[in-house]
Amino acid sequence: MEIKTTRKCKVCKNLIVLETDKFVPHNKDDYYHQDCFIEMMNDKNKQLSQDEILEIIKKDREKSHDRIKMLIDKNHLFVFIVKKYELTFKPKYLFLRFEQIFNGSYKNITESVSPSDLLDMWLRKENELDRINQWKIGKGEPLDGLNRLWYDVAILLSKASSYKKWKMSQVINDRTKENIIEENKSKIDYMKIYNGNKERTNIENILEEI
Repeated sequence: MEIKTTRKCKVCKNLIVLETDKFVPHNKDDYYHQDCFIEMMNDKNKQLSQDEILEIIKKDREKSHDRIKMLIDKNHLFVFIVKKYELTFKPKYLFLRFEQIFNGSYKNITESVSPSDLLDMWLRKENELDRINQWKIGKGEPLDGLNRLWYDVAILLSKASSYKKWKMSQVINDRTKENIIEENKSKIDYMKIYNGNKERTNIENILEEI
């Protein structure tokens, strides 16, 4: 299922898909299609050159990069949760608790867990969580909706520290592989050079004899 995070363009009022569209996050809560923003700036500020407008766009995007990523990551997480746990009602405390998880202030946790990390953990542990749920059903202790959601969240948070260590090890391994590849590219194959020189010398000797 393709998940779309959308905001309304302040100029044309059509939706902007944050994952795919070219847009400008100008100020905190204003969003514009790139073309709409350029047109608006041209109308409002005749003295601005195109290069100056493009520089404004670049700065707005750089300034808002982390905030936009957080918006997208949260939306992807919550869409998954609503579908997975078949939530028809989303109480306000649901989002408040997740905000506490994201900033590290949730009960019994010692470090924050980002929306993207939490979703990645959820997807990796989904089958395991489903098996635990089936086991509880077999024991006559079924959990549905929000009750199961928070039960699963507790399991995931208990594994967050080991997940982060694993994730860091993957980053280190990837960097090590990249370094090895670069080192191999930069190495000179001296045997090939030697054999090439030797072959060249033999040819030269033969030519001299002729």
